Amino acid sequence: MILEERIIEKAKQLFYLHGAKSVTMDKIAVQLGISKRTLYAMYASKDDLLRSVLNNEYEKFRENIETENEQNKNNYMRGLVKLISYSKQLADKISERFFDELEKFHADLFHEYFTKFKKESDEYIVGFMYMAQKKGYVRQEVNIELANLFLAVIMKNNHELLKKGKYTKDDIKNNGIKPFIRGICTAEGIRILNKLSKELDL
Repeated sequence: MILEERIIEKAKQLFYLHGAKSVTMDKIAVQLGISKRTLYAMYASKDDLLRSVLNNEYEKFRENIETENEQNKNNYMRGLVKLISYSKQLADKISERFFDELEKFHADLFHEYFTKFKKESDEYIVGFMYMAQKKGYVRQEVNIELANLFLAVIMKNNHELLKKGKYTKDDIKNNGIKPFIRGICTAEGIRILNKLSKELDL
């Protein structure tokens, strides 16, 4: 692995675990076993490094959903659940501190990247919802655009609820995301969803 990749992966690990503000360039250099001078030669500031970390995550996210879109062109329920599951897994691996500190101390980066994540995710999720509806897996009376807005609210509230420390990620999954998806599905959609939930951990 080249040095740039090592830096991105280590910085991502530390930022996601300990927070965007709490992790210093010094700490990253020590963890990598390189000098701070070497680190600053590649990234002029922590903002530059954070941008590279977020860009790396965004590119992986795009590759993942494009792959899912290609693989599930004729399996719309699986595509829908897989993308929602992937978005949840991405959120699960990032600490609440990272989101909070990124939004508070690096607001421009926070809004730039999470706007991009949401736009890309919405495009594919809405597409799969429409196709699943045409196949009879999503109820005909469901307004897909509105349903996606409600899903976004649920995903956003996950973050707020976890900050309170009263509920676990499984509590939120089992009482938020899963009931919502089941609620928009037909009986046939629910049958498929029950099989997929075990496979995709949703």
